[in-house]
Amino acid sequence: MKNQILIVDDEAAICSLLMREFASTGYSSEFTYDPLEALERLEREPYQLIITDINMPEIDGLEFLARAKKIRPDCAVIMMTGHASVDTMRHALTNGAVDYLTKPFSISGELRPLVAELLAGLETEEDESFESKDRSGSSKGEGFENIVASGARMSEVFDRARRVAASDIPVLLRGESGTGKEVLANFIHRNSQRRDQPFVKVNCAALPESLIESEFFGYAKGAFTGANKSRIGLFEVANGGTLLLDEVGEVSPSFQAKLLRVVQEGEFHRVGDSTNPVRVDVRIISATNRDLEEAVRAGTFRDDLFYRLNVVPIEIPPLREHIEDLAPLLDHYCSLLGKGSDFRITDEARQLLAGYPWPGNIREVVNAVKFATVMSDGPDVEIDDLPESIRDYCLMRSTTMATQAAEGPDSTLTLEQQQRESILQAMVARDFNRTQAAALLGVTRRALGLRIVKYGLEEEIGTLQAERRDTPCTPIAETREERPPLKLVQRAS
Repeated sequence: MKNQILIVDDEAAICSLLMREFASTGYSSEFTYDPLEALERLEREPYQLIITDINMPEIDGLEFLARAKKIRPDCAVIMMTGHASVDTMRHALTNGAVDYLTKPFSISGELRPLVAELLAGLETEEDESFESKDRSGSSKGEGFENIVASGARMSEVFDRARRVAASDIPVLLRGESGTGKEVLANFIHRNSQRRDQPFVKVNCAALPESLIESEFFGYAKGAFTGANKSRIGLFEVANGGTLLLDEVGEVSPSFQAKLLRVVQEGEFHRVGDSTNPVRVDVRIISATNRDLEEAVRAGTFRDDLFYRLNVVPIEIPPLREHIEDLAPLLDHYCSLLGKGSDFRITDEARQLLAGYPWPGNIREVVNAVKFATVMSDGPDVEIDDLPESIRDYCLMRSTTMATQAAEGPDSTLTLEQQQRESILQAMVARDFNRTQAAALLGVTRRALGLRIVKYGLEEEIGTLQAERRDTPCTPIAETREERPPLKLVQRAS
């Protein structure tokens, strides 16, 4: 366990929880309740990552961050707090923190993937530091550590992203959910002249209409009940850097006009202060999975805002259109999220995964690997260790292809009926040997057994087996006239 993590929090429960989490995922971690002691440790130990609370005795997390970055400039720092504020977030991000988590946060959904990607990125930068210096004249890489793509389609995407990164032109990232729009936005920021300034991400769909203006623009003291002091908004947090407007297509028409002004003029007013405009210098990257042209035609999205955001559009294809990247993606996330260096997906499981359309795209690949890490008993991921939804789809696809080949494309059977028929046909064709029937269907014996139980086929299979014993030379269709003749199911390629 070579990854060194230092946890700094004055709450014993948090330290204990994080220590257990990192131990279970193969990371080496230490903790201290005292930030001053943590600084002393930094002088002695080359930690790769620090996870620190903000509200602590002796010195607060922001001062600790400043001192820690002086001691270990290359050490990544994640801030935690139970009392989030935009001011604190901006201070943390502009002074070297890589991310900011608000308690309570999800260990599996937020912290674990963030830590995994950060540590993997640090290893990549260390391994390629000489190459990066030789290529670009500086120690800064190109931000590829979270990107796994080698096919022609994605090479075109990243070539365009690299070209546009050097400018401040607005970019609109388009693609289905889970295709990696946020990763590409981060790539653009890290290859821009603003790389040392904040990169602020905001999910427009997650902000309530009643709060969206104050979240983006901030508010003045006394603007509304409870506004006891002025507060800056996300545009000011991102000042000098990059602001990602994720799911921008979900912004309400009433707010689009206000968003247009700041995109167009770099100026806005805080809520409750109409006399003192605030000017900002922010690079805008937008992302959406909606058809914004259709929204413009329907009148739900302003055409002037669309043209301001859509200066350089970048279309990210769904994974099914660059399926050649699936294998490296699986290898990457097995290495990142797996139980050890030898954690792998077997050839049989990979063959099944290659036939799946991945409607959730790369995000679904990540979830499938996470599922497999929990379900597998050893370092090898078998078909039975994959999510049932993927296995079910692939069996249905195999069944549909086999049925169409046998009955023609006009079959009126439902997918469930096709699965039932295919299972029964395979069992009869292989003399009720489940192992051989599973091989015929292209699934594992355990997967076949689960579907026999799921469709309640035990009794029917038992009846067919008894009839086979009683009348070994009589075709089944003659003894059970209510069933059509069974057809052999060929394994789909």
